[in-house]
Amino acid sequence: MEEYSAAQVQQLTQAVLHSRLEKLLRESARKMLQAALEMEVDEYIECSREASAALGRQAVVRNGRIPSGSWSAGSAS
Repeated sequence: MEEYSAAQVQQLTQAVLHSRLEKLLRESARKMLQAALEMEVDEYIECSREASAALGRQAVVRNGRIPSGSWSAGSAS
């Protein structure tokens, strides 16, 4: 069985914690950006409703959403 020094244990622990923290921060940042973009799109669509009423039909609509991971650039139907 290999024995580790206190410094090695500390270094390994920091590497694991850094990796997990970085993953958590990246995921949190992605979710915040996604929420901010969703709010901007909703606000834009809401603001365009008045222009749509003047035209007699909706000028701006939201397209459907593709579930995450169900689309790939290589697939063509």
